[in-house]
Amino acid sequence: MVMLYCFMCFTDFVPDVRTRNKVGIVACLTAGSHLLVNLGIMFFGQLRTVWRNYKQKARNTNNRKLVVEARAKTDLHRMQRKQFKRMLKTALEESRQAEESKAAEGDLENGLRGDL
Repeated sequence: MVMLYCFMCFTDFVPDVRTRNKVGIVACLTAGSHLLVNLGIMFFGQLRTVWRNYKQKARNTNNRKLVVEARAKTDLHRMQRKQFKRMLKTALEESRQAEESKAAEGDLENGLRGDL
């Protein structure tokens, strides 16, 4: 609206040259301020978009790190479970062998007692 009024004042509607000059300066300042405001809106809008993308990438990398850590923990637990199963299996085998050897010794002692 201000610009339209300024353009109207450039016509023969205003006969004084000094007034036209002042209106021209106001028109230039208005157009310049309008341009600066629009450039600022575009710049800060783009800056906000870049900032959002940066934060989202940071979240994604943090999530990836968490996923990798979780996978490493589950792999560690799997390895620990496997090692525990192996240790349990060897311990059971050793106890069976110990029982069998005791039973064999007991059979030998019983056999020797029976002979006496």
